[in-house]
Amino acid sequence: MSVGLARFDRSTDHEDDVTTSRTEIADHIADAFDGGAATKHDLIGTAQDRGASPEVVAALHRLPEGTYRELRSLWAHLPQLPIEA
Repeated sequence: MSVGLARFDRSTDHEDDVTTSRTEIADHIADAFDGGAATKHDLIGTAQDRGASPEVVAALHRLPEGTYRELRSLWAHLPQLPIEA
């Protein structure tokens, strides 16, 4: 395993063989905040619409239900993600 990669398991919420980074997530969902706050489901939909990898979508599924005011508010809920892979 490469240094700095986070692992996710969508079904159990435990570590697995899937990797992503904050940069990759941001590349796919930054637009979701253009109109203001975004819900978890808004973020997942935006990522899917932008062709995000399954790893990005799996990471977003780990977020608690709620509304996020800005991109950086996600990182408190995904502390294991490196900035870059």
